[in-house]
Amino acid sequence: MVKYQVSILVQKSSAGTKVGDGAVSSSSDVDTIECRNCKHSISSRSIALHEVYGSRHNVVCNHLVCSRIVLSGEEAKNLLHCEKCVKHCTQQLEKEKHLKVFHEPLSCGLRDSA
Repeated sequence: MVKYQVSILVQKSSAGTKVGDGAVSSSSDVDTIECRNCKHSISSRSIALHEVYGSRHNVVCNHLVCSRIVLSGEEAKNLLHCEKCVKHCTQQLEKEKHLKVFHEPLSCGLRDSA
């Protein structure tokens, strides 16, 4: 269940009547269902359309530690994973940079020359 807070501002119109009079601030409960594709909570009123669209346009990465939702097609083919941690990259250059920054030891030129 997800709660939403709705508030209405009551203002006087140019004719002197109150616009929004009678509206009250309230919270209401909305039934939600977990989507089978993306695992997000979706309103029960729109779950059918959401799942149809998602299953047609998105795929779940089946890499062991990823489970990321990606657009089917080119993005799914280009998704790369670091073999040393759970980081995912979308391009080879990004993966190379990640490996250099996070998994290679940093050496200081000043310390090495002394």
